[in-house]
Amino acid sequence: PGGEPRRARRPLAQGEILLASKLSDFGEMVTIVQTLGENNRAIAIEVDAQSGVGGFVTPGDHVDVVLIQGRGAAMSAVTVLENIRVIGVDQQADAYGDRPAVARTVTVEVTPDQGQRLALAQRAGRLSLTLRALDSADTAPLDAVGLADILPQPAPEAVPEVEDRQGIRVRRGAGPAENVWLN
Repeated sequence: PGGEPRRARRPLAQGEILLASKLSDFGEMVTIVQTLGENNRAIAIEVDAQSGVGGFVTPGDHVDVVLIQGRGAAMSAVTVLENIRVIGVDQQADAYGDRPAVARTVTVEVTPDQGQRLALAQRAGRLSLTLRALDSADTAPLDAVGLADILPQPAPEAVPEVEDRQGIRVRRGAGPAENVWLN
């Protein structure tokens, strides 16, 4: 038929066999929606250089999404989603891009349930992505990690016992305890 052109639904390599499934219908708009699996959704995650794997995440990669929340000693991290497919970086959906760039958003493909979890996690704290290897197998769910789990606690200072003296132990601020003798 004449009229409107057909477009590639995804990037094509030179010499690649051209199948009808790789092309749009006549006049059909080609968008990221056509890359989603049945009943899946797309959701954007705000990232920066640190949380977005330094710009090395590209469309087609698979990532885990880690939530960091809390402050000080109560800070913790938990993996909220695993093995999630990246479908866009900023507004680029080209899986064949040739150089990394620091993004502000990464769009991922999720199920409706994962979308709810991810939307909630974005409001609860800061999200970071961990890039998975190409042949990465699914792993067992990870436990949440608290700051106390990764920072060693100093051993309590040993206080020598002294007989026949009357005293009290005094602790000033966060410093070590000291004995104050009454006689």
